[in-house]
Amino acid sequence: MCEILKKDNEMIEKARKERNLPKPSEFKDGRINPSDIEGLLSLVVLPFDEEAVGKGNKSGFNSIGVNYNIQLNRIQQVFGISHVKVKHEVVEKKEVEKEDKNNMIYYKTYVTVMIGNYTTYTNSNNKPDGNFVHYYDTTGIGWSGAINEGTAEKNSRANGIKEALRNMGMLRDLYLDNDDSDNSESSYSVSSTMVVLLEDPALNDSGVLFMKSKAKDLAKDKEIDLVIYRNNKYNEEEHKEMIDMLIANKQHLVEGKKLKIEYKEKMYKDNMQYIVNKIKK
Repeated sequence: MCEILKKDNEMIEKARKERNLPKPSEFKDGRINPSDIEGLLSLVVLPFDEEAVGKGNKSGFNSIGVNYNIQLNRIQQVFGISHVKVKHEVVEKKEVEKEDKNNMIYYKTYVTVMIGNYTTYTNSNNKPDGNFVHYYDTTGIGWSGAINEGTAEKNSRANGIKEALRNMGMLRDLYLDNDDSDNSESSYSVSSTMVVLLEDPALNDSGVLFMKSKAKDLAKDKEIDLVIYRNNKYNEEEHKEMIDMLIANKQHLVEGKKLKIEYKEKMYKDNMQYIVNKIKK
C-alpha cells in the first residue's frame, strides 16, 4: 500500500509540474481559490497505476476499483489536507432480523466532499471559532450493513465518499471503460420507458456525473440506478438542453417523480444502470 501511495503522489506531482499548477504550499496567502480548483481538478481524474487497480468477481459480475484509502489520499495530495472537508448525514437506518444469525443494521448516508478554506475568527463570546468556506462540492450516497451501528455508519460514509469522488471524475477511465462507452452510439441499443424516482436524486454542480438516483422501471417493475452524465459528445446540443432543463426544474426532481426516458442499459458491478440520453415530455 505504501509503495502504491508513493507512486501515485509522484505521478500527481509530475503532472502538476508539467501543467504549471500550484502546490498547496504555493496557494496565495495559503488559501485556495476557484481558479486553483478548476485547474487542479484535472489531476483528480488522472488514471491510477495498474498496481492500484483491484479486480474481482462478485455475484457473477466482474468488478474493478481502487482502494478507498488510495482515493482519499489522491484528493488530499491534489488540494492539500487542510483544503478538503467531508460532511456526512445519516438519512436512514434500519435493523433486519436474521434467523440464527446476528441482526444486520443498515445505514444510508449522504456525503458532501468540499474544497475550500478554513477561516478562524473571534465569536460573540470573544472566543476563537472557525468555519469552512468552500468553492466546490460534490455529493454521494453510501449504503452499508454491519452487525453494529458504528461499523455500518463508518462503511456507509466511506461508500458515500467514493461515490462523491467518482462524481468529481475520479476513476473515470475505469467506469467509462476507457472509451466513453456510456455515451457511445454503438455500444448499447436505445430503449424507452417510464421510471419513478425512489429517492431524492444526488445532483452535482460539476464533475462527470450530473445526476444519480435509485429508480424503478414501471414497465418491468424492477429497481435500477438512473444515471445522467453531464456531457454527451455524440449529441452535445440536445444533451445540454436536457441538462439545462433539469437544472431549471430541479425542485421537481424528488422522490416519487415520474420521468419518461430514452436510455441505454449497462451493468455496473452488481447494479443495472439506465444511462439517460433523453427525457421526453
